[in-house]
Amino acid sequence: MITRIFLLLVLSSILFCCTNTQPDNRLTEVADLVNKNPQKALDSIYSIPYSELSDADKHLFDFLLVKCSDKAFVTHTSDSLILKVINYESKNRHLGRYAEALYYGGRVYHDLGDMPTALSYYQNALDLVSTESMNNSIRDNILSQISGVLNSLRLYEQAIPYVTEVIKSDSLSNDSINLMYDTELLGSINLHAKKFDSAESAFKKAIKIAKRVSPDDSIRQCMYLAATKYNKNQIDSALTLIRPTLKNIDSISRNVALAYAGYIYKKAGIADTAIMYASELIKSKDSLNRHTGYHIILSKEFKGHIHPDSAQKYIYDYSVIINSLLNKNGNNEALMQNSFYNYQLHQRERIKTEEYNNKLQIGIIIFLLITGILSISLLYMKNKDNSQRLNLIYALDKLQILSSDLQNASAEKGFGNKCIYLPKLSISNDLNSNTHSISHKDNNFSIISGDIPDLRIKLRNELLSIRNNYKPSPISSVILESEIYNKIQSYIKNGKVISDKNPIWAELEEIILQVSPNFKQRLNLLTVGKLKPSDIHTALLIKCGISPTNIATLVGRAKATIVYRRESLALKVFDEKTGTDIIDDIIRLL
Repeated sequence: MITRIFLLLVLSSILFCCTNTQPDNRLTEVADLVNKNPQKALDSIYSIPYSELSDADKHLFDFLLVKCSDKAFVTHTSDSLILKVINYESKNRHLGRYAEALYYGGRVYHDLGDMPTALSYYQNALDLVSTESMNNSIRDNILSQISGVLNSLRLYEQAIPYVTEVIKSDSLSNDSINLMYDTELLGSINLHAKKFDSAESAFKKAIKIAKRVSPDDSIRQCMYLAATKYNKNQIDSALTLIRPTLKNIDSISRNVALAYAGYIYKKAGIADTAIMYASELIKSKDSLNRHTGYHIILSKEFKGHIHPDSAQKYIYDYSVIINSLLNKNGNNEALMQNSFYNYQLHQRERIKTEEYNNKLQIGIIIFLLITGILSISLLYMKNKDNSQRLNLIYALDKLQILSSDLQNASAEKGFGNKCIYLPKLSISNDLNSNTHSISHKDNNFSIISGDIPDLRIKLRNELLSIRNNYKPSPISSVILESEIYNKIQSYIKNGKVISDKNPIWAELEEIILQVSPNFKQRLNLLTVGKLKPSDIHTALLIKCGISPTNIATLVGRAKATIVYRRESLALKVFDEKTGTDIIDDIIRLL
């Protein structure tokens, strides 16, 4: 299972690497050009044959087409292409274009007049863009567009924090051009919100920047400053600002300047000039401009300045325009309601998608956690079995060495005929194949991974064979004549207890290891390392031939406790309950 998962991961990586090809060079050139010369980039992308592109390049083409069109100030008239782009980018977020695609989704719906949906896309894009990454420019664009949408929706108080934030970013990045435009936008929002002092301050800052980096833009900003002065009833200042503006303003902003000029001159009592500018407005093709012109001309202040015949015509035309605007406002209201409905639908779909994605992510995480836990558990159990098996095989090998040593010792003492010959085992350990072969003198057999119970049975049989065929030798004179042994006898005689941390235990272990250097190692092998300090102390005393009664005295425990400790040692060695005399004999044999 683990191997399969590993192979799937490798295969996925290979497929990802194979599909992660470089885009078409022509598209790369367009991407590099779009910020420098949007119109040239738009012309270039139209010259690329769409049918010749790969699927991935077609999606990049769609994305760049929307981007180039927007930057070249082409008004978006349909949302079909951007929805296709957003759908693809949302499923391929590793490409790093999803946030920008959402931004252009906002721009498309902004042009279509669907402000709530545009606002939703802008806000979603803003959530994805990091303030500490290379996306600061697009982040600033998003903030600026959000403030513009909120301004259009007359949500002025909500718009101000966004434009204020982007102004701070412009200042930090020393972006004078955008700082000028965004400061002008802040002034316009404050003007609409009737915060005239704040508006005046913003327009003055914008003019100061514009005179340094873009003098032509300062003319438009002077126009807005004149409007602010008009609303503050500072007519002289407004007149001073609006006069040169009308001479130099660009054609795009001229009608706005005429409207402001008409109202300023009207309030200043300069009827002829106000009527002149209003007359120019009523010739405009835009109904709002004509409405403003008629509103100025037909005001009561100019009643004596208009010929009656002209006044009748103006009144009729004015009524037609008002009815047209009322109908238009009704249509706009219906459009706004439809936009709000679409926005609600969009929000519901977004929430459903987010909930589904969250559930999917949680499911994947749970699956990966379960898979990881199972894999780790399997590896742990496998390694534990291997470790235990190796320890048992090693113990068997040591037992055969012990058996051989005992046989040789017995032969030297003349007891060779009383011993059953236990052939020495040769252990070969192949970790790669996880197969361990044990060659016997008369027959061969193998111990395969997972046969740990068989190993334990063989271990017990070997131990019992040693115990049944070799009688323990008398306690070594080295131990009996040692100072530590005499000290222990003194403790027994006086009924003293040896605490667990008493250095006597270390001294006793040292003297026993002089007689049987492998005593502790063999004991650990037999118990597979399950010994506690109390087990070792009990084994040391048994090795010295101390009786259970005296052991109880030395450790300060009841005799039944000592019996339990001996039974516990036997259980750790044989994995089953046996007589305490058997474990005593085994320990003395060590």
